[in-house]
Amino acid sequence: MYSMTGYGRAQVNGISGEWIVECSSVNRKHLEIATQLPKELLTHEPLIRTEVANRIRRGRIQIIIRPVNSMENLPRFRQDAALQAYKELEAFRKAAGLKDAVNLQALLLHPAVFAPPETNISSERLWEEILPALHNALDSLVAMRAHEGRSIAIELNRLIEELSVQCRAMALLAPEVPKRHRQVLLERIAAANLPTQILDETRIAMEIALFADRCDITEELARLESHIAQFREKMQQPATSGRTLEFLVQEMAREVNTAGAKAADAKISALVIEAKAILEKIREQLSNVE
Repeated sequence: MYSMTGYGRAQVNGISGEWIVECSSVNRKHLEIATQLPKELLTHEPLIRTEVANRIRRGRIQIIIRPVNSMENLPRFRQDAALQAYKELEAFRKAAGLKDAVNLQALLLHPAVFAPPETNISSERLWEEILPALHNALDSLVAMRAHEGRSIAIELNRLIEELSVQCRAMALLAPEVPKRHRQVLLERIAAANLPTQILDETRIAMEIALFADRCDITEELARLESHIAQFREKMQQPATSGRTLEFLVQEMAREVNTAGAKAADAKISALVIEAKAILEKIREQLSNVE
């Protein structure tokens, strides 16, 4: 099991200079890949996306490839352009009748003063040097996602066991519901002071039988236990899909809701509320599972 959040970083120092590759991921329903690349690697963006898609199935992945800050990688100050910009700004100041002189701060903000760093890097050469670093960064990202996934799996196993306990408790209470209904029915008849000839045992038995059929949750609990077993089985698989587990949780919630509606019993209703709370916690954990 893998989490959808993680981070990986790698650095390479080659003929093309020093470069940093950063990979980060957050949870998403589908795979989304965003890149921030130097212009030399823009043509290789499809290859980068393929590398990511081969390793990760779900989540929003951001790939940043940037040079290490150094004097060679900083914009160049253009003295001639700065002098020309100063003359133009001074001419504009005088023509506009402005009193304040052109200062250095205003001059340095002029777009013509700095030029981007010159580079003779071949895109193919840079790609050859960056690719191993991209692999290393993805390895670190996947390793972190796997580590967090193990923690999520532990919590999910604990929660699914709690849900199973609630299910077994409901199964123990369910047979007692018709018996309690019969007792309540007899008490109400007695409290109403109805003539004894009305107490037809056959009709009472029929009423109890109809009630027992309406409140029978045996099938719902059997399906719930089946979904729990499938959930545990999927949890044991190396490439567990969060979507599959989310579908199973949806089916579990359906059975729990139906059981709560049919049971007509306060004790079972309390267990249903607990089961719903557990399912909500499971959903929260699964929102970060790949």
